[in-house]
This record gives sequence, C-alpha cells and structure tokens, in this order.
Amino acid sequence: MRIHQLLLLLLPFTAAAQPCTYLAYDPFDYPATAPLDDLNGGSGWAEPWLTQNDDQTQPGYKTSPGAANSLTFNQLQTIGRFATGGRAYLTAGRRLNTQDGGPFDAYVSEFDEAIGTAANGGELWMSALLRKDGNNNQTVFAGLHGSDLPWCDNCTGVKVEFGYFDGQSDVAGQRRWTLRIGDAYFPTSLPVSIGATAFFVVKFTFNPNGTGIDLYINPTELGNGSPTPVLSQSTVMPFFFRSAVTYLGNDPGNGSVDEIRLASSYACAAPDGSVTIDLPPVAVITASGNDGEAPFTVNLSGSTSYDPEGGPLTYEWNFGDGTPSAMGASQTHTYNDLGQLTARLTVTDQNGQQHTAIYPITVRNQSGDFPCLSSFSLLKQADCDGTGGIIRINDHPENFTLKNVQGLDLPLTNGNEFHNLDVGLYLYFASSNAGCSDNLKFIVPIDSNTCPGWQPQQCDLAIGTNLSGFADWVPERPMKNLMKHVRPEPIAFNDDCFCWDNGNLALIQFDENGYPTQIPQQANGVPNKVRYVISSEGANLPPGETYVLLFDGTGDLSVGGGVT
Repeated sequence: MRIHQLLLLLLPFTAAAQPCTYLAYDPFDYPATAPLDDLNGGSGWAEPWLTQNDDQTQPGYKTSPGAANSLTFNQLQTIGRFATGGRAYLTAGRRLNTQDGGPFDAYVSEFDEAIGTAANGGELWMSALLRKDGNNNQTVFAGLHGSDLPWCDNCTGVKVEFGYFDGQSDVAGQRRWTLRIGDAYFPTSLPVSIGATAFFVVKFTFNPNGTGIDLYINPTELGNGSPTPVLSQSTVMPFFFRSAVTYLGNDPGNGSVDEIRLASSYACAAPDGSVTIDLPPVAVITASGNDGEAPFTVNLSGSTSYDPEGGPLTYEWNFGDGTPSAMGASQTHTYNDLGQLTARLTVTDQNGQQHTAIYPITVRNQSGDFPCLSSFSLLKQADCDGTGGIIRINDHPENFTLKNVQGLDLPLTNGNEFHNLDVGLYLYFASSNAGCSDNLKFIVPIDSNTCPGWQPQQCDLAIGTNLSGFADWVPERPMKNLMKHVRPEPIAFNDDCFCWDNGNLALIQFDENGYPTQIPQQANGVPNKVRYVISSEGANLPPGETYVLLFDGTGDLSVGGGVT
C-alpha cells in the first residue's frame, strides 16, 4: 500500500515536454523550380520573399527541381525542398513579422518594430542549412539585418551573417566558413567543402550595452544538447533586426539554402527526432474567379487550409481594396475598385502560429482594362529659356512612351527618363500584357529660379495642388525652409560604429519640431548623433545655388556630398 501511495504522489508531477513552436520558419516546401520571389510559405513572416528588383528570371533564385528533397545534416528534422541561386549579384530577403502581438512580441518594445528592442533582453536563436555548390570564390551567406527592405542588407550596418565571403574568408589559401558582424569578418577554423551541406546556428543575447553573438557550425549535438560555439563575439552597441536575408552567388547554381528557423531555444532551432515540433498551419485560398469586370463578385474559400497537427484554425480575410477585414472560413466579396489587387487569408492555430496565403485578383472596367498606376518625378523644370526639362518614369508597365504635342515619340535616357524637354504639354501612354493602360498629360513648367532677377511673390500662391510628397529627391519646393523637404526621419549613428545607421533612432529624444533636443545623446551605451539627408540627385538643392543653414545652439555641423 505504501508503494501505491508513493506512485500517486509522483504522478501529478509527471508532464510531457512542451512542443516547440517556431518564431519564424521557412522549410522551402514549395513547388519544384518555382522562382523564389513572391513565395510565401512558413510562419512568422510579414511578407513573401523579395528578390532584389523583384527578379524572377530563370535560371536564378528558385526552388530545387524534382521530388521534395531537403538539404540534410545528421538527424536534423527537415521537410520540403531547398532554394538555389544566385543571379547577377542579386540578394533575396524576407521581412519578419515584428508587429505588436506577433510572434516576436517578447523581443520588441511597445510601438517599435525591431527584434532586440525589448527592455528585458533575452536570447534568440537562428539556424539555416547552407551549401556552396560552385567551386569558386563567389559569396554565399544567410543572416539577419536591421533594414525594412528585406533584400537590402547593405542598407544598414546592423547585420549578422554567416557563410563564405569573397575576399574575407580565405585563410592561408583555404576557404573558411565565416561570421560577419556589420563590416567586420571573423573566419573560423572550419573549411568550406564544395557541395557539402553545413548547418549553422547563431545565438543572439540582447543586452542594454550590446548584443552577444555565438556561432555554431555542424554541432555534434542537436535537440536538447549543449554544444560549444566555434566563435563568440559581441557588438559595442545593441543590434536590432527586422529582416532575414540570403545571397547565393553571382551566377545560377552557385549556392543553396534551406530550413531557416528562428526560435527561443537551441532545441527548437536545431531539432532532432527527440524534439516535438508544432508546425505552423498552412493557408490555402480557392476562389470562383480571379479576373472580371467591376463590380466583380468573388467567392473566396479557405476551407482546404489545414494544421499539420490537426488542430482547429481561425480565419481572417483582408480583401486588398481597403474594405474591413472579415472572419470565417469562406467569404463572398464584391470588388468595385479597378486594378490588380491581392486578397489575403491568415489562418491561426490554437498555439498562435500563423500563415498567410495571397490570391491575386484583377478588376477591369467595361473596356477590359485598368489603370497601370504609373508614377513620375519631374527631376528638372525647364530653364528660363524654355529648355532642359527632365521627367523620370518611376513605376511603369512593360510598354510606355512620351509624345510631344506634335505626336512625336521622344527618346529614352537611362531606361526610364526623358531629357531636354521644352516647356509645354506632353502626352504619356502606357500598357501592359495583363491589360492595364494609362493615358496622361504632363506639363513641364519653367523654373523661375533660373531667370535673372526673379523674386517670389510672397502672396501669389495660397495653396498648391498636385504636388509630390516632401522628399529630398523631389524638385518641387513649396516651403521656403528647405529643411522641411528632407526625409521624414533622420538617421542615427555614432562615430565608433563605422556604419550608416546604428538603429538607435527610436531612443533619441526630439522636440515638437522634430529636431533632437541634444547632440550627442547617450543611449544604448553610445553617444548618438544624427544625419539628415537634405538633397538627392540635385533635386531639393539644385547645384550651383547658395544656401543659408540656420541652427540654434552650440555644436559642430558637418555637410557632405560635394558641397563647397
């Protein structure tokens, strides 16, 4: 009897290990040979994959051919295929879901959008399988960085990447796997073996004064093991992350990547058969149609969406036309707005993991077309003699032309610009193979600033319309204070960072007019300064003119970019 009593006392304390849930995961479980750009699998992501320039050219970045065949390493759990590339020095990336209440909520401070900003710090693990397939010196890497533009790791100095880096990873004539932190490179003792898969795990420890980084390569222990890192480093300031990135080389077939995971523990980042994984759900959209004339009614269904563990799902629809979202497995929606729109279905499992499917819908007018939504910049108004205007077509379909009032086609410069335009009216025509069309009129005015002796009339223009948004690259200057035209946010940096942006902007205090209350400001253990981008491409500040810079306070101002 005493034995039975002991068993009864022990049984309530026996519990099964909780399954791992990924913070973000992409197993590349996609159709074979699909271009990587716009693929949208896995969980924990804000957007689909984005290849630089939206490039879908093949051969290039794509999924592996044939039957499902993951890269493998020992007993590491894998599913699906893998991605291969690269092409023409292009990079690919994916924005992480860092919104409030999302999977990284514990790592993101309130009203912020970057992993690592939470006051309580914490540990984050990232892992990926990499393989260098080309026997050459072309770079292959994966990692995290701080930019909102997923593919653009070079847009920020906040980056941690692992792989092989041309010109930085060769030691005594041997290619070595290497850790990159910002613009510093740390080769390991482990050689790159062409055609052999390597498994990388990175541990990030977020601290107020810096970020600890431990790198593991081909660890001998997976799952609940405790391997020893091959390399440990730390940053002199905290690193905040927004996007995952990969570069697979300059030419197709140079490198491969697979099984990108972000997790809160080593076991979940490096799961073997002893680790139970709660896989994210899979959203699937079926529809009654995807192309029609407005008003276009579409029956949308997510009923074939599923949870790999068989649990219940919740369904949320975003119709992509500005109307309110809706809940439920199926919806009927009428589209009145013309254009190429995107319906999104987000399914959530009982543990909060999500996946979003996207479904393109084209809505046409009675003539069978829709607006191309071309966009433009008047880079330069005509000079006082009525010549020399420049127009740039920023967003355009595959077919576009600019005609003068005589109906003559004007020649292109730099692929999307029209130069040497006289003052007057111009006609723009555009169309796409998908059926969009634009038929617009432009007027190139005279820049009165180029006319000798001209002075603005203070009360001539009480209000202006059809102006571009304020920006340093826009030549329209409605405000006398040209600092009003700079980029909406300054750029934080510190002298010891040797980077363009140190990611500390959210920690700097500004006054009611948007200027810092003090410079430098101490935050995250470093003295922060700010940069303002005042003019790009001679737009906000045309060259050859004299400008007066006024400031209030005592300090040092430096001005760069060819200013004398």
